[in-house]
Amino acid sequence: QQQQQQQQAEQQRKAQQQQKLEQDKLLDKQRKEQEQREAEERRVADQQRRDRDRKLEEQAKQRKEEEQKKEQQQRQLQEQQQKQQQIEQERKQQQQRQDAQKKLDEQHRQELQRKQEKERKEAEQEQRRLQQLEEQRRLDQQRRDDQEKKLEQQQQKQQ
Repeated sequence: QQQQQQQQAEQQRKAQQQQKLEQDKLLDKQRKEQEQREAEERRVADQQRRDRDRKLEEQAKQRKEEEQKKEQQQRQLQEQQQKQQQIEQERKQQQQRQDAQKKLDEQHRQELQRKQEKERKEAEQEQRRLQQLEEQRRLDQQRRDDQEKKLEQQQQKQQ
């Protein structure tokens, strides 16, 4: 009977050992599965974080590009306006120069006209003066001729 008890104890011990071994195997499998799940979760989380970071970077880059584009357009617009103002200013200056030149030309024309008018009047006066002088000289000559004739007649009478 003692031998039977020993055998039973031995069998029980073996069965317990077997059970413990299987339990350890199961625990080990569960632990490995848990580790794999956690590793997969970490991998997914990392991937998501990388994707999010990349998206944010791209958005920032896009915003920066849009701002640069806007700045460039603003610059071009300003340059265009400045050019326009410069052209307008040059046009005004040109107009002012032309107006000033016209005014000068008109003044010169009027001065020339006055000068010519004055010279014409002076020439007419001179002409009249010469004519009067000539007339006077002719009259004087005629008077002298008349006197000479009278003298001659008187002398002839006296003879």
